[in-house]
Amino acid sequence: MRLQKVIPLDNTRSVVLNELNVRTGRQLLAQAKELENIDIKALLTDRFDEVVVLLGDCVVMPEGETIDDLSFSEIPDVIEGLMEVNESFLELMGLAIKPAPAIPSTDLTEPVSLSSSEGTQA
Repeated sequence: MRLQKVIPLDNTRSVVLNELNVRTGRQLLAQAKELENIDIKALLTDRFDEVVVLLGDCVVMPEGETIDDLSFSEIPDVIEGLMEVNESFLELMGLAIKPAPAIPSTDLTEPVSLSSSEGTQA
């Protein structure tokens, strides 16, 4: 079963994110070498249409809208959702981004005790 996630943009608009199928994944991999050495500015301007086409039906925008209609504040949610529904593909490619480990909770008002070896000078 193909994974899917709906990202609400506001009260009336949402983006539907679909898991990559094998065909789209293979197309992305075939293009990855070519896109690898291209400046990010070029990808977002001159080559943007090529990058969007590679996603196929993985990003379904609200009717009458394109990715260009997203606001910059909406993009992180869409990227996070794409990574979530494509976790298996990303893991297979060694590209999965693991969440940062949680920082242990400590009371910052308490002094830190040093062990005898840490507190002495050589």
